[in-house]
Amino acid sequence: MADNYSADALAWDKQILQIYPSTTEPTQHTLITTVVLLLCTVMGTCGNASQISLQWYTKRLKPRSGNSTGAALQVCVCIIHSTYFCLSILLPLTILENLVKIWMFGLPTCLLYFVVYTAGRTLATWAITFLFIEQFEKTSKKLRITIPVASLIFTVGSVAIPFPFLYFIKVTETILYEEMGQDPNTLLQVITSSCSARYMNSTFMVILATTTFIAHSPRWLLVFSTLFQSTSGVPIPHWVNVFLENCDLLFPGINASIAWIPARYLSSYYTSYESFSRLRPDMKAKKNLCTRPRTDIMPHFKSHSSIEILQYKQGVERTNSLPDNKSLDEAGTKRRK
Repeated sequence: MADNYSADALAWDKQILQIYPSTTEPTQHTLITTVVLLLCTVMGTCGNASQISLQWYTKRLKPRSGNSTGAALQVCVCIIHSTYFCLSILLPLTILENLVKIWMFGLPTCLLYFVVYTAGRTLATWAITFLFIEQFEKTSKKLRITIPVASLIFTVGSVAIPFPFLYFIKVTETILYEEMGQDPNTLLQVITSSCSARYMNSTFMVILATTTFIAHSPRWLLVFSTLFQSTSGVPIPHWVNVFLENCDLLFPGINASIAWIPARYLSSYYTSYESFSRLRPDMKAKKNLCTRPRTDIMPHFKSHSSIEILQYKQGVERTNSLPDNKSLDEAGTKRRK
């Protein structure tokens, strides 16, 4: 029985027709934004590509006369050009999504889009910071950047910074309207999709709270140990007090140096959640108009009594929620009568 139901569900899944809704005429503001982004795409792609080619052709990235400082600066500039070149390449995706209000490029492109934008904002900032640090070479030679160190830092950063997004980013599919077709075995769905963060994860809030608590715990432990020793008369080993004092000196500084990492990801997730997860006003209007199913076409289909039930179901879960073969036979018999 279960095998027959699975076979019916599989056959039904193959007959679901999914289409995108009709797009509205773009506003003047949208057209102006599109033109500006097109110009940015052409100028950013051509300009940065030409500078990368020039650096490669003139061999500016290779150290000359044993001096690696100039080459290190060229590496930072090349990283800036490469970052902005990748951002310019992805601008057409932004242009199309802004025009049609639908993400039509799938999950791999969605991941690439978020990773490049996330890594790009940070890597460009790091490269500019390295350029300023390099200006202190006359004051302290220890601050001079070598090519291996710069390459290692930027390689690790480009991999580690966007890595969490590979898990939290997804393409969200929303069913605006669905109805039975002329064939009772065919389900027509009008869908829209968006590239967004899965949810605003609270993990980084927990990390921030934990690191802050740990950073200030030694001070309170030192206070409690002093009170305990004065009230109970039990001596506290000297090394314990020294250890707590050192932790009280180190932990706040360490926390201040690493707390920006979870705070940054929390800010990025919130921005992504606000920018991509919510439906646009025109999409909300369409959703309000289309959420009422046509009961005359779908008789006795309890699973379709509310589109909200199927709105966020995906894959096998949505397929299993569809009516079984017996309900389809009854619907077909009533339609023939």
